[in-house]
Amino acid sequence: MIRLSFPRLSAPTSIPSLSLGLMLGLMLALGLAMATPSLAEEKQAASSPAATKGGDPKALDDLDRPIGAANAPLTVFEYSSLTCSHCAAFHKDILPKIKAAYIDTGKVRWVVRDYPLDGVALRAAVAARCADPAQFFTLIDLLYHEQAKWAGDRDPQTAVMRYARLSGLNDDKLKTCNQGDRITNQILAKRQVADTNFKIQSTPSFVIGNEMVVGARDYATFEAAINKALAAVAAPAPAPTAPKPAP
Repeated sequence: MIRLSFPRLSAPTSIPSLSLGLMLGLMLALGLAMATPSLAEEKQAASSPAATKGGDPKALDDLDRPIGAANAPLTVFEYSSLTCSHCAAFHKDILPKIKAAYIDTGKVRWVVRDYPLDGVALRAAVAARCADPAQFFTLIDLLYHEQAKWAGDRDPQTAVMRYARLSGLNDDKLKTCNQGDRITNQILAKRQVADTNFKIQSTPSFVIGNEMVVGARDYATFEAAINKALAAVAAPAPAPTAPKPAP
């Protein structure tokens, strides 16, 4: 694999919190939408159980591709965009250290969720989610390391598919997988969940226990946050208070 160098950036990519409908409208206006859902489909995605505040925002679904032990005591949720340079820097420099220390040792289960900043990132996310689930992390790792090549290409969708084909995905499989914009709607609905429940304002953002870490911070920052969350999980529950005897 060709490893590209990404400059370390001190601040995350900030974006306003957009509603699902507004995001789709902006993408269409800019000519970025891959296959714009109908109004009925858009409303259905935004009002689905997964997109409502009442559902558990940490519950896994068929779009999630977790790595790490299923019985790990802590699950970390990463919200990132495939066109975000800070996300690329995190995947290149920090995540391998976290993986070695926490994921591979069974302490942490890691879930990457899409928070696309633009239509190029949305199209790439759809391709990654439609690829072989067993190849998902390998594919996004490749996309982040090669980000400067495909994201800046005149035809980024074709460029993304060159990488996606390495995981066995082709145009026909992508079309079938995303039929009726199913995956597109799911990604945008889960972005809405992140907006509603976690108040995501920039990428990358990480939900670690009850805390949020924002930006491609140094390893020590993630180490401290993960250790704190693990300690909270391991802490014994308070003993129940014995009922007072009746007078």
